[in-house]
Amino acid sequence: MKKRTKNISIRRVRYSQLLLGCLIWCAACERSEIIPPVKSPTEVETPDVPVEETTVKKGVGMSTSTTIGVWWKNIINLKPHWYYTWGTFIPDSQMDNVPQNCEFVPMFWNGAAATQENIDKLNALYEEGKISHVLGFNEPDLTGEANMSVGDALAKWKFISDNLNPGIKLVSPATSYPSLSETSWMVQFMDGVAEQNLRVDYMAVHIYQPNTASLFTDPINAVYQRWGKKVWVTEFGVRDDNTGGDLSKNRYTPAQMLTFAQSLLPQLESMESVDRYAWFNSSPTMSGLWPCALIGADGLPTALGDYYGALNPNFAIAAAGQ
Repeated sequence: MKKRTKNISIRRVRYSQLLLGCLIWCAACERSEIIPPVKSPTEVETPDVPVEETTVKKGVGMSTSTTIGVWWKNIINLKPHWYYTWGTFIPDSQMDNVPQNCEFVPMFWNGAAATQENIDKLNALYEEGKISHVLGFNEPDLTGEANMSVGDALAKWKFISDNLNPGIKLVSPATSYPSLSETSWMVQFMDGVAEQNLRVDYMAVHIYQPNTASLFTDPINAVYQRWGKKVWVTEFGVRDDNTGGDLSKNRYTPAQMLTFAQSLLPQLESMESVDRYAWFNSSPTMSGLWPCALIGADGLPTALGDYYGALNPNFAIAAAGQ
């Protein structure tokens, strides 16, 4: 009997311990359901802040010898992110007027500009962080422009490719229109570039067409698809080829050109194929293009120029010394 009584006592103690444990566990469960765990500071969610994206696509071609306005003031008024002057360098007499916070892009206008001296200067400017791109020949397919055979252009291009610092991005020559026929100047040139393993980082095109956006966007996309290189549209605008030199006979008005630009330019901003663009700023002597002017005869931006300046503007651009 004593042994049995002892076993019963032991079982009672164990049962009591087990019962107590269950009560503690149940209390813990009830507490966890009533009082949620405290969120640590590291788990606090931060709301997303939208990032405003800008591009450097918009540029300006502006000759330093323009008689319509003042070249550097015109550039500042149009607020581009980059500009070119059709020259390899800014003339020494104009160096004190160079706009600040806006990229200058040199150009080898024709084969004569592709000298070792000029390449050495460009390499030095690159090392100083002052340039990053160089444009190729200007309309070499036209006798009134760079006027270069494909063979001559390739010989000069090999010299440029071999001697220009490889860190400088090299933009192709720009023909008067981006024809992709197998006999076109640009197709023959790019075939030679491929055969000789020469450098072309971007394709440059010029387009002058009636005021239909697809007449601009389709050739740009075709060039991009043909060579797989993004496009610089370094000259473009709406041209009337039937004025006979008489501005009054141009069938387009400045208001029509503004409306057209408001349709086309946002497309260029969003196109994957377009790396950069520069609307051509015409002069009164160009009867077929004058309604496209960004700068008027008074030296101030036209309505189109105001729109161009307001589109993705470079607010940092400033006059020299400011």
